[in-house]
Amino acid sequence: MATWVAVSKEKHKNAGWKKFSNYSFAQVDAVTPVLLAELMHLLPYYPLAFTQNADGQYQLVVVQSLQAGVNLFVNKAGQWMAPYVPSSYRGYPFLLIPQGDQLILCVDESSENFHAELLPGDTPFMQADELSDELQSILNFHNSRSQNQKITQELVNKLSDSQVIVPWDIQLKPSNESDKAQSVNGLFKIDELKLRELDAQVLVDLNTSGALSLAYAQLFSQIRLKDFSQRYEYFNKMHQKPMDIDLDKLFGEDDDGLKF
Repeated sequence: MATWVAVSKEKHKNAGWKKFSNYSFAQVDAVTPVLLAELMHLLPYYPLAFTQNADGQYQLVVVQSLQAGVNLFVNKAGQWMAPYVPSSYRGYPFLLIPQGDQLILCVDESSENFHAELLPGDTPFMQADELSDELQSILNFHNSRSQNQKITQELVNKLSDSQVIVPWDIQLKPSNESDKAQSVNGLFKIDELKLRELDAQVLVDLNTSGALSLAYAQLFSQIRLKDFSQRYEYFNKMHQKPMDIDLDKLFGEDDDGLKF
């Protein structure tokens, strides 16, 4: 589990880090938050969905598997198995974390890439009592993500206010016919019928803001779940631990296996 600690001149004046060489830190992520700015890069490879926090607010995510603790896009060696990597991972081992009304740059001190004392080949945290140029670049990257996250969340909130986000009913059919289907909980999608039935002015407002484009991006991305058939097969072979799911029924022609 990550140990996020605020970066400070005092605590990290002698610290260093190495850029990560694999994505093993993401191997257990079934979903990850994504941004409006990267939608065009995501659509060819990932299903988009929404998750909901304890306050009922929805968040835009990509689905990386249908089971907790599994990421079908990371192989056993930690390599990412798609041409585009979601931006949420590319600033690791650093992250902006809310503290009060501010976002604070934090580092995952449990990461093998973090070193409390600078090692040969490391990038230093500090130079002349200021953030090093490299760390400042990472901070700038995270600040850009944060700004786009606000825009993304505003559009998601508009869709939520329009009541077009609904639970995504996905059923995992077990290979044993006598076992019950397992529901995939916690994912939400756009209800296209509700979207089409919205008042004309509401649709105009959604279109003007960009929220309508986001809604259709989620709808169009749902077909990417079909790709999970091959990804699960590869995952099973890689780990030599088959998951008890009938992939043909989940992703094949049997419409009862996967309900949109």
